[in-house]
Amino acid sequence: MGKIKSAESLRGIACLSVVLSHLSLVFYPQMHNFYKSNLPVSPVLQVIHDSPLSFFYSGTGAVFIFFCLSGYVLSASIESAQNKLKKIRVSIIKRYPRLAIPAILSCVIMWVLICFFDVNLNNVSFWFSSSVYKNYGFFESIYYGAVESFLYGEAKYNPVLWTMQIEFFGSILLFTYLLLNIFENAVKLSFGFLFLLFFDMNAIFLLGMLSFIVGAIIRMSKVTASPRYSYCVLFLGLYFIGVHDSSVSYTLFYDLAVSINPTYVAYVYPVLNFLGGLLIVLSVVKFNIMSRFFGSDFFNYLGKLSFSIYLIHFSVIYIFTIPVFNYLSLLNVGFWYSSLLVVVLTFIILIPFSIIFEKFVDAFSIKISNLIAQKAY
Repeated sequence: MGKIKSAESLRGIACLSVVLSHLSLVFYPQMHNFYKSNLPVSPVLQVIHDSPLSFFYSGTGAVFIFFCLSGYVLSASIESAQNKLKKIRVSIIKRYPRLAIPAILSCVIMWVLICFFDVNLNNVSFWFSSSVYKNYGFFESIYYGAVESFLYGEAKYNPVLWTMQIEFFGSILLFTYLLLNIFENAVKLSFGFLFLLFFDMNAIFLLGMLSFIVGAIIRMSKVTASPRYSYCVLFLGLYFIGVHDSSVSYTLFYDLAVSINPTYVAYVYPVLNFLGGLLIVLSVVKFNIMSRFFGSDFFNYLGKLSFSIYLIHFSVIYIFTIPVFNYLSLLNVGFWYSSLLVVVLTFIILIPFSIIFEKFVDAFSIKISNLIAQKAY
C-alpha cells in the first residue's frame, strides 16, 4: 500500500511542532509556564501563552496526532491486504524491530555526544539541563533504548523516547482490535474486556492507547462533512491542543473541572490534547481539508523524515543549538537575537542530519523488520 499523502504531511508538520516545543522549553519556558525560570521574559511570550495560538508549539498535541495517525495508517495497511489475518501477524512481528533499532541508535548517538562533548548548559533552561543524563554507559544506553523505553516509557537517555511505550503497546492493542474485527460477533465483548484492563493506567498512557483505536475507527468510518464544518472541526482541534494549565484561554475548562471534582483538573490537559489530536486527524485525512497544502511534496517528504527528526532533534539541540547560542552570548549578542537565530538555524541543520539518519538507520530498521517477518513466515 502506498503512503497516504495527507497523513504523511500531517505527521511531518506535527514533528516540527515537537521540535519547536522543545526549543521553546530551552529558551522561552514562559511560553509553557509550568515552572519558574531565570531566563528573560517578554509580554509578547505571555500573550502567546495566554492565547489559543499556542497550538503551533504543542508537543503533547503533536504526539497525540502521531498516535492517531499510526492507528489510521496501520489499519489502512491491514484493510488493503488480501489475507488480513496474515497481515496482522506479520505486522505484530515487524513492529518492535521497526521502532527499536532507531530508538537504540538515538540513545547511542546521545551517549557519544555526552562522552566527548561537555556542553555548557548554564545559559539555558533548567528543563533542558536536567533532561541531559550525564552518567552514561554504552551498554546501558542500548538497554534503555531497547527495553526500558518500550516497557516503562523510560526516557533517561533520550527524553523523547517516553512515547515508545505507547507507540508499541498501542500498536499491539490496535492489531488485537483489528483481529477481533475479523471475528465480528466477538468484537464488542472481547475488546470491551480488553480495554477495561487499561483503566488503572495514567491518563496520557490510556488516551495514547485509545488514540490508536480512534485512528482505526476514523479510517473505517464513512463520515463526511461540508468544507464549512470541516474547517470548524480543524479549528476546534487546534484550539484544544493549545491548552496550557495557566492559560487564560482555557480557564473555563479548569473551572468546570474544579466545580465537578477538583481531582479532575489533572485530566484537562491530556483530555483536551487527545480530543484536539483526533479532531485534527479527522479533518485532514478524512474530510480532506486543505488537500493541496497537505498533499504537497515538501510536507510529504517531511513526513518521511518525521521519525528521524523526532529521534535526533534533542541531540542536535545539545551539540549544535546550545554551543552556538553560548558562542553568541560570549560575543555579547543579546538574548533575544541569539536565541531566535539559533532556533531558525536548528531547523535548517536538523533536516540534513535527519536525512542521513533516515537513510542509514530508519530505512535499515524497515529492511530488518521485513526480513524478520519473512523468516517468520
